[in-house]
Amino acid sequence: ASSPMTVPRRLAASARAARRRLSSTIAGVGHSGHLSSAALRNRHDVPLAEAGLTAAQKYMFDLNGFLVIRGAFDADLVARANGAIDHHADTLHERTGQLRTSGLYGRESAQLAGDGTTGRFDMGGMLGWRAPHREPFRELLTHPAVAGALNELVGVGYRLHHSPLLL
Repeated sequence: ASSPMTVPRRLAASARAARRRLSSTIAGVGHSGHLSSAALRNRHDVPLAEAGLTAAQKYMFDLNGFLVIRGAFDADLVARANGAIDHHADTLHERTGQLRTSGLYGRESAQLAGDGTTGRFDMGGMLGWRAPHREPFRELLTHPAVAGALNELVGVGYRLHHSPLLL
């Protein structure tokens, strides 16, 4: 004969044991019944990438405001990006006057000054181009070498603040 309190306790313990057995067989569910971080990932998350900029890379970024990662992109990605740019060459826009060089921001560069009259050309909107021309630029945003650097420099969860621009 059991008291009225022991039957519900036994049922609750039995239900907890069943949940533990079930959760241990479902991929991505831990022993506590909570989903693992890997199971919670979706296509909108930042790519998994290893951080690991060297001290020299961090120094050069601090000094110059940009980072060069040599050999990061394979020849196919570079060829597809160049082909997309060639396809949209008619959308290049010439910037003249004060927008011609970085002198607008007080960082005049003799190397970038050119002949003083010819403007610089730029192009934007690559992420919105029709497929397949937009794809290499979208891949650049999630490329492991780029994602690793961005994760380390600005933290996990980086986002594109405005459209990319090709100079």
